[in-house]
Amino acid sequence: MVYNKTTQRLKSPMHSNPKTEWIRAEHAFPAIVERNVFDTAQTMIRNAAEHRLIRYSDKDMLARLRALFERYGTVRPTLIAGEKEMVSASTYNHHFSSLVAAYQKLFADVIADRRAQVVNRLKTAVPEITECEDFFVLRNYVSIRIQPVVPYPHGYETAWSFTPDARPEIDITIGVPLSDGGAFTVLGYLFFPRVMLGGREIRIASTTPERIDLHAYTIPQALQNLIGWEEPQ
Repeated sequence: MVYNKTTQRLKSPMHSNPKTEWIRAEHAFPAIVERNVFDTAQTMIRNAAEHRLIRYSDKDMLARLRALFERYGTVRPTLIAGEKEMVSASTYNHHFSSLVAAYQKLFADVIADRRAQVVNRLKTAVPEITECEDFFVLRNYVSIRIQPVVPYPHGYETAWSFTPDARPEIDITIGVPLSDGGAFTVLGYLFFPRVMLGGREIRIASTTPERIDLHAYTIPQALQNLIGWEEPQ
């Protein structure tokens, strides 16, 4: 039995005491089970809890998703359901917001590298650029967030799913679709204004994962329209 776990004075709220102040009385009651059975059960409970923490950790879930992708070249809910060692597709949705978002994390290094490439190009085009956490402010006028996306196998097509940032600090999300086939080259730039699309998933599909046919501005043209930037002669 444990005493002094909490303290409450007259007409005052109850508060918990630190464990160092607890008073423990061993063998206060007759045992229902033998001590060795109790200790064994506690060990099993702790081991199960530790296994669950590992099984449902982001690192372990992504490692199993990567193994599935390397085996089949794609990831789908049906493939996940067919693997005993995998957690459910809904669990991936809960942990990463969607299965596609979890898939993107498999290419975190590629995405970070391509984002850095785009940032360097922006800094060359717009000298007045300020970095603020995970977004940038151009000429103290407009804030942008750069979102490179690796293509996702979707049936007979390849899809790029973008989620424009809904935070009020972000004016525009620049979607950067990357090619498939291991090269992951930048295919273009898509401008998603927060006031029109913030928080809504935008999916673009193509039957050719190395190309998207879109009518678009180049980065210099887009920046000129956006902030009046002019390309140096």
